[in-house]
Amino acid sequence: THNLLGEERKSKVAVPPTIKAKVSTEVNLKHLNIEHTAKRKVNTSSVKLMTSESLIPPGGFVLYPEKVDFGTVQLGTTNKITLTLTNSAVDSRRFKVKQPQNQNLDNNIKVIYTLGPVAAGMSTKLVVE
Repeated sequence: THNLLGEERKSKVAVPPTIKAKVSTEVNLKHLNIEHTAKRKVNTSSVKLMTSESLIPPGGFVLYPEKVDFGTVQLGTTNKITLTLTNSAVDSRRFKVKQPQNQNLDNNIKVIYTLGPVAAGMSTKLVVE
């Protein structure tokens, strides 16, 4: 492989884990049924794969890391882990987090995030505590 100047690289470039991560999404059929008919048509090369017959546009969200393990948590302490949610679609997308519920736990696990759209290719932070 070569660098920006066209010279041979001396060392291998590590691929970020967010690029390698698998897309794991849940299709929001209610949103698609209501909004798909009103979607403005864009005729750029970046959305060439999106056809008028397709109900589900390509792309989605990529979450890194995919799993969270707090290990053993001491009583009375709060641990936090920050996750990155990246929009891999060609247009702006919204998301909603279903708060985890587990009757076996005495304490609550919650996900803190900011509501709103995420532009194509951009990321947002989620904090699990």
